[in-house]
Amino acid sequence: MRKSDELRRSYVLWQELIAPLIVLEFVSGKGEEERDNTPFEGKFWIYEQVIRPAFYGIYEVKKAAIEVYQIDISKNELCVAQNPCRDAKFRVSTLFSGDV
Repeated sequence: MRKSDELRRSYVLWQELIAPLIVLEFVSGKGEEERDNTPFEGKFWIYEQVIRPAFYGIYEVKKAAIEVYQIDISKNELCVAQNPCRDAKFRVSTLFSGDV
C-alpha cells in the first residue's frame, strides 16, 4: 500500500513491494525501447526478469496495435496472447485462461 494519497503515473517496485498483474507500455518512438531485451538495462528484459508481471503489453498508438505477452513462470518464457476480437480488443478469457 502506498504511504501517501499522491497519484503516480508509473509503478515503483520498491514502493509497492508486489509485482503488478499487468503492465501496459505506451510506445515512444518506434517501440524499440519497449522491446529492448538487453540484459540488465532493456525495458523488456527488466519486466521479464525483474518485475515479472503476469502480462506485459506494448501499445502502439499510431498503429492502434497492442502486443500482449504472458510470462510463463513454469517455463520461464514469454507467450504472446492471440485471438483478438473483431474490435481489436483481447478477450479476458484469452488473457486469464491459465493460472496466474
